[in-house]
Amino acid sequence: MVLRKVMFPSPTVKIEEQPKILSMYYGGNGDVYWDIQYKGLEDNLFDGEIEVGQEIPELFEQFNILYNGIVDRFGTENFIGGRLFNPDTNTITWFSDNDISFKEANILYITKGEKSFKIRIVAQLAEDGKVKDEGQNGNLIAVRFRTEGSRYDDCFRFFTDMYQSLMAILNEESSKGKMLLKQKPEV
Repeated sequence: MVLRKVMFPSPTVKIEEQPKILSMYYGGNGDVYWDIQYKGLEDNLFDGEIEVGQEIPELFEQFNILYNGIVDRFGTENFIGGRLFNPDTNTITWFSDNDISFKEANILYITKGEKSFKIRIVAQLAEDGKVKDEGQNGNLIAVRFRTEGSRYDDCFRFFTDMYQSLMAILNEESSKGKMLLKQKPEV
């Protein structure tokens, strides 16, 4: 697994576990996006998953902060689409904050295990069998965290904070001459 930053077309945090890449970035509208891309996939991607373990401690810690912050702040609240956190499965469920219904929006699942987090993004098919969420495009599937007018009140802040923290970590590493953090070799 590799954690790195890319500066073009916009500053992006990339978590790579080939052929899968999880990207976190600000869109041109000021909202944060996460997408999962499978390199080399020629068909449309409707379900993408990546697992983040403890190999890169800084990354794992940021997922812990995100997860615990959401659970502590919103664990018992219901939103239009249902509960944000399911304690039975240790899963946070986020419906993409696009201008479409919950039945048509892409869904992000963050599930905490003993030593890892599974991040999964799923495109929902509408009744006509087509994907309505603009976040599905070929071998890439995305979710949006709206910074204004979100369905989830101010919950987006946990995602923006995580992005900014990861960029700060990567900026600090690049000042030391490193452009990325790699999985530590097993002994």
